[in-house]
Amino acid sequence: MKIIINAASHNNQESMREFYTQQLQKKFSKYQFINSLEVWVKKLDDKEYEVSMLANPKKGAKLFAEGESHNEQLAFTKVLKKMRSQLNKFKTAHFKSQNAGAVR
Repeated sequence: MKIIINAASHNNQESMREFYTQQLQKKFSKYQFINSLEVWVKKLDDKEYEVSMLANPKKGAKLFAEGESHNEQLAFTKVLKKMRSQLNKFKTAHFKSQNAGAVR
């Protein structure tokens, strides 16, 4: 899975990219159908952060999630939860078991 982090105005580019990459791999590596994840980190003003994430699955539509908070870490956590929920729904819709509904 390819991971792209966009945070042009972030103070600690290297440590932030490393942390986000580790977290994304840890949380989403089980979803083998994801080609890439792209993350944008923006500081909206002195008190608000916005973290956005785009997942590009191997088949189907792209998935988008966004989180805002007074704390960058909280915004990132919000977007992780939202994206995990969407990926689980996507997985259920696109990769149903071949034996679903079979009589045993």
